[in-house]
Amino acid sequence: MFVFQDRYRAVFAQLGLVLKSKHGVPTTQLETHSIALPEALKAYYAVAGLEQNLNQAHQHFLPLEKLFIDANNLVFMEENQGVVYWGVPLEPSVSDPPVLQGVYAENGDLTWFPEHTNCSDFLMTMLYMQATFGEVFPYVVSASSSPEQAKQLEQFWSYVGRIGEMKAYAKQNCALTHLQWFDDEWRIFAAFRKRRDQKQAALELGFEWEEL
Repeated sequence: MFVFQDRYRAVFAQLGLVLKSKHGVPTTQLETHSIALPEALKAYYAVAGLEQNLNQAHQHFLPLEKLFIDANNLVFMEENQGVVYWGVPLEPSVSDPPVLQGVYAENGDLTWFPEHTNCSDFLMTMLYMQATFGEVFPYVVSASSSPEQAKQLEQFWSYVGRIGEMKAYAKQNCALTHLQWFDDEWRIFAAFRKRRDQKQAALELGFEWEEL
């Protein structure tokens, strides 16, 4: 579990937030919880389960007491409009299980689809989406793009991972996501702690940022 914890701490630190003990769910609560969490998810709660900025910036990471089970999936995240959920198969023996997306069907039940191959990478990649779609960073911007510009991005930014068609990229105190938006348009969303980093990214990538 400590390997997962170190990886999560590193992502938060890269995004400009040093996790402290107050951000984690106490070990006693995790050990006595009625549902046995897989190691990757348990480790996240241990270091960041009580963090309220990135965890609630766009999609909503569920507090420990609000976890629930649906179709033998442990649900840990809710979409910001409450129509999509994310969960992992309830198999505690698997340390880093795949993530499934649950969407409401016409009969009112959640229908589950594969979303990501493992929980730890999903959580870390999702943090970059939270940063670029939320209001945690002082400078959040967007720009029109194209699928081909992914290669250009990787010249200046470190590739983090992907969730569906969304790719996430990182720099210290900066986050960037690249995805297909409405009407088949591709867009970049970016978040910066400092204005000078926003300006530098515009020069590197040749964009004119739109303030959000």
